[in-house]
Amino acid sequence: MSIETEAPGLRERKRLATRRAIQHAVLTLARERGIDHVTVEDVSRIANMSPRTVFNYFPS
Repeated sequence: MSIETEAPGLRERKRLATRRAIQHAVLTLARERGIDHVTVEDVSRIANMSPRTVFNYFPS
């Protein structure tokens, strides 16, 4: 018995890509400045998205 898994759809792939872009921006900035000096505005600028989008993915 095998379980077939569907590849994620376009919407899910875009959602995952956005999440990865935010995570990458945070890690990059944290390495450069230290985590205490990373702001949502900086993350959104590096990830090329609005601060609101960052908050939608990571509310706290």
